[in-house]
Amino acid sequence: MRSARSRFWTRLFDLGGVVACLAFAGSVIGDARARGFSAEEIDLRVDAAELDRGFRSGVEWFSIYSRDRKVGFIRNRRLRRDGELVIETQTRFVSAGRNTQLELEVRFDPRFELRRFDAELQSDELELHARGERRDATLHLEVTGLPTPLEADLPADAAPRINQSLRPLLMREDLEPGRRFRYELFDPMTMQTRSAQIEYLGREEIVIMGETQSAHHLRQVIAGEPLESWLNDLGEVLREELPGGLEARRESEAEAIWGLPDGPSASLPAPKDAAVEREEAR
Repeated sequence: MRSARSRFWTRLFDLGGVVACLAFAGSVIGDARARGFSAEEIDLRVDAAELDRGFRSGVEWFSIYSRDRKVGFIRNRRLRRDGELVIETQTRFVSAGRNTQLELEVRFDPRFELRRFDAELQSDELELHARGERRDATLHLEVTGLPTPLEADLPADAAPRINQSLRPLLMREDLEPGRRFRYELFDPMTMQTRSAQIEYLGREEIVIMGETQSAHHLRQVIAGEPLESWLNDLGEVLREELPGGLEARRESEAEAIWGLPDGPSASLPAPKDAAVEREEAR
């Protein structure tokens, strides 16, 4: 017979696991600029200076589709703060009339190694808050929202990797069609490490936001499920298959928030204006 904690985690996977995967799938690393942050949506095109730096700051939006039906969206914001690379992700997902929202902030050092994260998952049936911090050879974790709050230290002899840091790192590799990579990934929402296998399939032209883009095509296998993604030269996601037959596509803010129940005011906190975001980025 399963324990109460085991039953809880099974329920958590049912309610929030897909959304957590969506947030990580939609998340990308960016911004190596020393100062400043633009609240404008980043361009699909990558210029030579941005490519030379390897990452860039900005905001991007994704629509989440189940077949051709929109079921959610993701907003990513990337910046450098206090010498760290920061990703802030807000996700809304609607399924069978139920709303699930995830807010995630992840901080990395300049080598894309995890330093800390803070995640909050809310649904009609569940509210969970998880945070973690790298402390020398351990990863300190705290979770509230469980029947019993959880606090633990996991061994972290190697620098923890999570999905957000993989794609920019892959772009630094010598990529040839058929080449395969294997990584151990830590999932902040489930507090588990999973093995991920990635195969580089080559370049492919795809249409995103009405423009034809030459994209890097990858196949990633996690927990036995193959999922394909299409990235630009910085490792930013343009289109991605997600667990449960879902798909995320890069779109404008107006397109991403259109067509969902209740509109944007009932989904995510209003984005801060440019002046506030630039001040925070200093």
